[in-house]
Amino acid sequence: MAAGVYVLFVSSVVCFFCLINDSLAELYSEEDAVVRLEAASLNRTIYNVPNVFLVEFYSSWCGHCVNFAPTWKALARDTEDWAEVIQLAAIDCAESKNLPTCRQYDIKGYPTIKVFQPFTQNTSDIGTPLKGGRSSDKLIHTMVDVIEHQSLLSKPGHWPDLQPAYSSEVAEFFQKWTGVEYLALLFEANDSYVGKQIVLDMAKYDNIMVKRVLKTEETLMKKFAVGVVPSLYILFRNGSAMQLARGGETRFDFRLALKKLPDLDKSRLHQEHHLLHPSVPTLEKTTIARIPSRANVNRSVVHMTDLLSALTYSFKQEIAGRQELEGQTLQAVKDFVNVLAKYFPGSSGVSAFLHNINRRLHQSKTKITYKEWALVLDEQEEVSPLLPEVRWVGCRGTQPHRRGYSCSLWLLFHTLTVQQAAEPDPTQSSQSVLLAMRGYITTMFGCQECGKNFQKEAVNMETEVATPEDAILWLWRTHNRVNKRLHGDLSEDPQFPKVQFPPAWLCPSCRKAPEKDSKLMWDEGQVLQFLKRHYGSANFIYDNPSLQGVDPGPHFHLQPTMARQSEPQQPHKQTSQQGLVGVHVKDLQGRLHRRRDPNFGVKVEKFSGNEKSLSQAGWVFSNLDISMCVMLYVLSSALVVGLYVMFIVKRRRRRRTPLV
Repeated sequence: MAAGVYVLFVSSVVCFFCLINDSLAELYSEEDAVVRLEAASLNRTIYNVPNVFLVEFYSSWCGHCVNFAPTWKALARDTEDWAEVIQLAAIDCAESKNLPTCRQYDIKGYPTIKVFQPFTQNTSDIGTPLKGGRSSDKLIHTMVDVIEHQSLLSKPGHWPDLQPAYSSEVAEFFQKWTGVEYLALLFEANDSYVGKQIVLDMAKYDNIMVKRVLKTEETLMKKFAVGVVPSLYILFRNGSAMQLARGGETRFDFRLALKKLPDLDKSRLHQEHHLLHPSVPTLEKTTIARIPSRANVNRSVVHMTDLLSALTYSFKQEIAGRQELEGQTLQAVKDFVNVLAKYFPGSSGVSAFLHNINRRLHQSKTKITYKEWALVLDEQEEVSPLLPEVRWVGCRGTQPHRRGYSCSLWLLFHTLTVQQAAEPDPTQSSQSVLLAMRGYITTMFGCQECGKNFQKEAVNMETEVATPEDAILWLWRTHNRVNKRLHGDLSEDPQFPKVQFPPAWLCPSCRKAPEKDSKLMWDEGQVLQFLKRHYGSANFIYDNPSLQGVDPGPHFHLQPTMARQSEPQQPHKQTSQQGLVGVHVKDLQGRLHRRRDPNFGVKVEKFSGNEKSLSQAGWVFSNLDISMCVMLYVLSSALVVGLYVMFIVKRRRRRRTPLV
């Protein structure tokens, strides 16, 4: 019996972790009140419907989006009762299938929230950006403002009335509204939002109506002897009235008091509303390509796959996501590609590709459209180094939205500063890589908040950097300050905390003996030498990005290199043979296809069938594993029930046996 209970307990725990692992893979899940959209479902969901939609266009790798997701979820849950009037939705622009949609809606940074008014029939209407703060209180006030503004223009018939009530309207209310049993009067200040929110909270109930009464309405204030605001009174059809709550109470107190009234009826309109919004198809889950597991990844080397993935995502997703490039954005892309052409390490094919792109950009006019950018890349198909799928190796996180692109972009610019110092060019400014980085991050990088923060970090960059070595150290200091600020942040990957780099196991000589105040002290001379080694060409490893481990056909070959000695204190070190893995990077067979593929975005490898897996806390579970969990759970449950029945039967038999 005890053994059966133990088996049941263990299987339940394992299955719990299987399920929790799966639910953490996305910023928004089916359990959230947020309507999850994708390119195929967006139009039929937000157009020609009787309510407002607020759509968040986000990128799953964006740290600010990760931090904002709990606020958006909580707001959607808090306003679920407002669904007849307004709903919250979200679409992930990091998904290649959604890229054309996000480009169509002119999304230039994340998260961007757009407002779509009710009964909008023209699908060319790309919505209105939602202005204002992003805190919960400010957002809910903005939602009320949006509803109130639309009501003044053209209020749909089923929407509640947010306008304040007057004494004449209250006196004749029950004669006009014969099906309403309760009239709730919420007395409040003129600038209060509480009454409007309560009106929306109770809109789905047929036999109650909430009306706002401003404290300037003296007739009603005197009639009900209202001393403080906000106060809530309830009027009954028989003419009686009572106070439910008074000053000092919150919106939640008022809402709870009203919902405790007997025999509240949910609106028939509210029930039919769900028929107007068919359930959105479950979004296809995205997983990271099956490359060496995180436990076997060598953290002491730079993986070329991460650098190429940074290029692929930047060129095919981030830059390609803009309708057009002009002014500062065009200049930022030109400067970015220019330093890549000069300093990006790799094969002759990579170098030729970047030089050709750089040449075409500098021949361009004052504006480049998306189609022209796609054509520029198309012309380089024979030598293009862009990967068909983004594959993170050293930058791989425990979940699809962890680390990834932002990690690889830091890695890319660290590498470029070191390459610039290794190949000094007197015609180039020592700040050229950092200036290109600042321009790209502040104008092109999808995470808007990240761009603003980096702009603040780089205010004094020109005066602090005089040589290429200064540039290396400046970027190192800046990255460590960012890591310190974001340590413990919601966007941080728990298995890869944002620590001060380099860690002691990777460069013991970089840290001085600890001072009395325990403040970390660096030997910057040793740090500089370490950074030159770590981000230098001799420390690159060329991983095989093929999932099948076979050469798919035409390719260009990157020469293998010897990995540096792995960290002594790390378990699961990568063996020297793993460090000598040669690389065959896929060429363009089945790669860009931009002339035929409207998505023109990064293809993120997905698993099918039993190969599909997600990971959390270092565990990897496939669909087969989860199926076995369920089978084990059922069998152990049956075993426990069987043992229990057998125990009861035996006990009854012993009781019936007569004593001799």
